[in-house]
Amino acid sequence: MNKSTAFAAVALLAAASASSLAADWRMVAGNASGQTFIDRDSFAAETPSVATVQVLENFSATQTLGDPVYPHMSRYTTLAVDCANAAVAYANWDLKAGHLGSGKTVWADDMQGGRAFFRPEAGSGYDRVVQSVCNGNVAQLR
Repeated sequence: MNKSTAFAAVALLAAASASSLAADWRMVAGNASGQTFIDRDSFAAETPSVATVQVLENFSATQTLGDPVYPHMSRYTTLAVDCANAAVAYANWDLKAGHLGSGKTVWADDMQGGRAFFRPEAGSGYDRVVQSVCNGNVAQLR
């Protein structure tokens, strides 16, 4: 087992055990840089083409925003997913100091002034979230 596979396996087991009481986390993307999980229990249809889902991103290295501010190792977000346009938008977020949503909150906020949808990069964790939600995988697995 190589280092990135071992990291992903440990992360998946930790996520499953740490949050088993509150969520049904499933990994939708993972590599040496980190993993993206969705909470299947959080799926909520808003319109025929837009749904929301809770997402947990776990990073292997500290992330920052812009200038080195808000250093974090994981991030909870509520994403709105627009299946008609294969796009996502942030509804809210909670940047965490530790892995897998642990540690203190570095910054948490809600999107102000409405959602700003964007198309995620092909193959990215957010792209896998879109595929999981829009292909019915989330709804079928509940």
